[in-house]
Amino acid sequence: MLSICITVKNRSRVEVDGKQLLLLPNCIKSIAGCVKPEDNAELVISDWHSDDWPLEEWVEEAAKPIPVKLVTVDGCFSRGKGRNVAADNARGEILLFLDADIIISREVVAWGLKHVAAGKVFFPEYYKFGDPEGRTKTWVHGSFGNVMIRRDTFLRAGKWPELKSWGAEDNMFHEAVKRLVPTERPRPPGFYHQWHPDTLGWKDRYADPKCGGIIGAR
Repeated sequence: MLSICITVKNRSRVEVDGKQLLLLPNCIKSIAGCVKPEDNAELVISDWHSDDWPLEEWVEEAAKPIPVKLVTVDGCFSRGKGRNVAADNARGEILLFLDADIIISREVVAWGLKHVAAGKVFFPEYYKFGDPEGRTKTWVHGSFGNVMIRRDTFLRAGKWPELKSWGAEDNMFHEAVKRLVPTERPRPPGFYHQWHPDTLGWKDRYADPKCGGIIGAR
């Protein structure tokens, strides 16, 4: 079974300069459009009490026919912890971790399954939109948060570091994984990161001073 794992905090209806960005809905739509029945897939989302558009109101319908499991996570946001919670609640032996604002294609799934079947870990690069309309794009080389990996390799690598600050856990995880097994870094077509503000202030907008870090997601 393939388990697609996402962690999220308010990425469904994002208001920016009078525009509404449907980041997670676009992500779910792309997943539903490219996953095939023979993939035997499920979608597992760990949700940090998102209130911009409660997930239970729309995710199951949007993801059909892929079964969905929603898990609520309490406490101070940690992207790594959220991903670990999703993986802990997943049934599959193959895990596909995706950012909540990514858009995938059939090639992402097919290439990933091929590399994993060959004993490798799939860390694809993606095109990042430079504006809300997606008119400009650039390849992103330094982000390792989107990955397809076997569960046993994931556990051997120590799972995701559960940091309370924004970023860095993906690089740490990649370093741990590549010490264990070969990794692949291809550029599959149709793999995009949707635009949103890239400033630390925007990413830090849910910060809780008690946590000592940032509450938000890449």
